[in-house]
Amino acid sequence: MNTFNYELKTKTYFGKDAAKQNLPTELSKVGHTVMLAYGGGSLKRNGIYDELKNILEEAGKEVIDFPGIMSNPTYAIVQEGAKLAREKNVDFILAVGGGSVIDCCKIVSAQAKLDQDIFDYEYYVDSPSLTLLVEKPDGEQWELEVENDCQDLGITFE
Repeated sequence: MNTFNYELKTKTYFGKDAAKQNLPTELSKVGHTVMLAYGGGSLKRNGIYDELKNILEEAGKEVIDFPGIMSNPTYAIVQEGAKLAREKNVDFILAVGGGSVIDCCKIVSAQAKLDQDIFDYEYYVDSPSLTLLVEKPDGEQWELEVENDCQDLGITFE
């Protein structure tokens, strides 16, 4: 195995007015076109959508809406987001919501930059696979459950 370093930085802001206080600084580091990704209608009903859109527009950004990301996002919604990102030349994706929105946007950002379907990388392309091990309180690893579920679908782990 080759020796290498890998770093994946994540910055999350919490608290009252966190977006208003910190988003303009972060936006100054990215390109012009921002995809605002979110789930259902609560973002619009509670006023957060308008607040974020105003912050984006005041920073001189073009806002591309990507609404409707559901819990446990589907392959189709990922492909829809990636297509939109490519067509609109999105420079940055602002994922607003819970884990499903954030996880969906991680794959959207990767798929938008790939010529090949990202699904092929998992099952058909000779590339290293990624395995996530999550330790449960009882010490059992989550991967074991995933492996059993996948075997039922004819997918095996090496």
